Amino acid sequence: MYTTVYPGVEKYFRDWYVSVKNQTDNNFDIWVGVDGISMETIKEAAGEDFEATWVFAEQGDSPARIRSRSISRIVNLYPGVVLVDSDDLLYPTRVASARRGLEDCDLYGCAMELVDGGGNRLGMTFKLPGDKTLDDIIPRNNVMGFSNTAWRSTVLRDLLPVPSDCILMDWFLTILAWGSGAHLRFDGNCQMKYRQHSSNIAPVVAPYTEEQVKEGTWMVLNLYSLVLERPDKIKPDRLTLLKKAQTNTKSFSRAIRSPKILGKYVCSLNRMEQDMVWWSHVANPELEKIWNQ
Repeated sequence: MYTTVYPGVEKYFRDWYVSVKNQTDNNFDIWVGVDGISMETIKEAAGEDFEATWVFAEQGDSPARIRSRSISRIVNLYPGVVLVDSDDLLYPTRVASARRGLEDCDLYGCAMELVDGGGNRLGMTFKLPGDKTLDDIIPRNNVMGFSNTAWRSTVLRDLLPVPSDCILMDWFLTILAWGSGAHLRFDGNCQMKYRQHSSNIAPVVAPYTEEQVKEGTWMVLNLYSLVLERPDKIKPDRLTLLKKAQTNTKSFSRAIRSPKILGKYVCSLNRMEQDMVWWSHVANPELEKIWNQ
């Protein structure tokens, strides 16, 4: 199991640690990437000392680099890795379900119950929307994150390292796995509690702000740019879908330079029933009439 700790996660870390200790399947090792936070702070936040392999950020490391270096070591030592965010909560069967999932797929993802910063239920679920498949979702949005997935090492090893300037590392790796033809599966049963708080890079609960939409658009375009630098990893038909998604997002980015269009888009976005997936607030196709005229 791998997670990363960083300044600001302290208030959530004990709940995370307790949920890890309560796993029905405890036959795993814990690896922790340590990014800008002291060991004393980590152990104080956990409430006790605990055994783990610690990988420390080096001078100049980006968030992607510390994660990439940590996971690169793991996939050379273990047949699989469960990824969890240290501000979220694991259901007791999270590891057991991930282990079963990897018996017949290369990348396993699970649904998550949405909770607020205090862990209170929001009555919503992060999941594949409606009758959509992963093939429908992955070119434009993401459901395979670093808190709700498990990977076979043989597949993940071939996709690393990740560029140090990659912001959306989870989606980057998911696209490459999907693009190369790996077997992906999404479990509709919740195995995580996913906190929605002010520090979420990728919010999934409205209302969204204009600034969130602009920043999200920039991050998604960064993602496409980096992914399309590795066309050798992507099958031609899937490469075409990604290029189309990039073109749509570029058109959206140009359109929302207009304060009027951006305001109308965000207002409509916040009124509609939304898919609980990452980046659905960027260039939402249901609102294309607003931004693609």
